[in-house]
Amino acid sequence: MAYKKKQHFVPQCYLKSWTTDDNLYSMPKIQGLTRKQSTKEVAKKNHLYTLPSTFFDKSDYENPDLQELITESIIFKIWEDKWGNVRNLLSLHFDLTKVLHSIKGFVITQSFRTPKFMRLNKEKLERMGKTDDNVADSYQYAFLGIAGLTNYIENCICEIAQNLDISNFITCDNPATHWLQEGEIYHHLNGIALNSDLYKNPNYRIICPLSPKYVAVLSPNLGIKVNENDKNKVWIKAVNNETVRQFNQMIEHGADKMLFAKDLKDFI
Repeated sequence: MAYKKKQHFVPQCYLKSWTTDDNLYSMPKIQGLTRKQSTKEVAKKNHLYTLPSTFFDKSDYENPDLQELITESIIFKIWEDKWGNVRNLLSLHFDLTKVLHSIKGFVITQSFRTPKFMRLNKEKLERMGKTDDNVADSYQYAFLGIAGLTNYIENCICEIAQNLDISNFITCDNPATHWLQEGEIYHHLNGIALNSDLYKNPNYRIICPLSPKYVAVLSPNLGIKVNENDKNKVWIKAVNNETVRQFNQMIEHGADKMLFAKDLKDFI
């Protein structure tokens, strides 16, 4: 039997920012019944992080319990353990510079850990004729801290939209999504495996709500020389209600099946 059966692909420590008395509002993306639920009840899937057998062909990790433990309880736990401090500074509206690395690491990793991302990239690989198990495994899991993550984080510029309005940012079961920004217009990207040119595109963004009052907009740009000072700054931009609505529409568009909110009125 695998180590953990039900695995939360959106961490409870992250969703806690949207809770009141340990509950948040949930609503299907295709409009349906709105409910109040505990974070324990949402954004989970059985054995989501069981790594493919081919991934361990030349490894000592033959035990499936250990394989699953490596992915969820080591790779993802690195960022989840730091999120309490991030959440505290966000709630107090303090300087986020001290937790910048944690924010970038969490958002980038989160953008690759959901069922929707894995499903879309598998479909993309199949359309391209890349159905060989070893190829599929290497691209599907390469970002789980095994290759490239450190450079991705270190070269990333982080801008944060701060919501000063009464309404809140919502979140969802696929909160960190990939976009191309052209002026004020954002184009959603479904699946990014095998697209090496994307990392050199200055318009490439990863967008993720951090709390009901903050949304992170990351610019990875691995192929572009980034000023060292810019990489270590948090760029805060206050936004109005219209921009809050725009971000919430983007979050809804990127969601897989469920939306989450702190207040019913925050749903679009």
